[in-house]
Amino acid sequence: MKAKQRRNRQPLIAVDDALTTILSKIAPVDPEVVPLPNSLHRVLAKPITSPENIPPFANSAMDGYAVIAADTRAASEQAPVLLKMIDNIAAGTVSTKQVCSTTTARIMTGAPMPAEANAVVPFEQTSEYSLPTRKLADDEVLIYQAVAEGDNVRPAGEDIQAGQV
Repeated sequence: MKAKQRRNRQPLIAVDDALTTILSKIAPVDPEVVPLPNSLHRVLAKPITSPENIPPFANSAMDGYAVIAADTRAASEQAPVLLKMIDNIAAGTVSTKQVCSTTTARIMTGAPMPAEANAVVPFEQTSEYSLPTRKLADDEVLIYQAVAEGDNVRPAGEDIQAGQV
């Protein structure tokens, strides 16, 4: 009975007609500049385009060793590859050294990749994580697993590319 009473008070109209009626009664508000902390529940008046890549540089996706992937091609637990460590790159620092064949740089998650390095071997696949089968110098590390170019590396612009809305 109640449903019948409601229907009698207001005639039903088509969804498209209702939408047209609603849209005819509203208008966009004028844009205004507000401080960022006051912008909650607001929308942008116009699109914003990123002026730069985010992240702005290729960086390590995990803690490990930045390498030239081709140097690790034959690496295995039975036949590890020996590389000379030339740098220790903490997150937030930039290396001034260049990785070349047979060298590596210890690198933390988020740190920019050193020049020429194109992959990261996770710590768990190196002698830093497991006891080496032979005595190593302080600047040497054994690599127990091959990596491919781009493995464990976040490229520049992975999140947002310059010019992207």
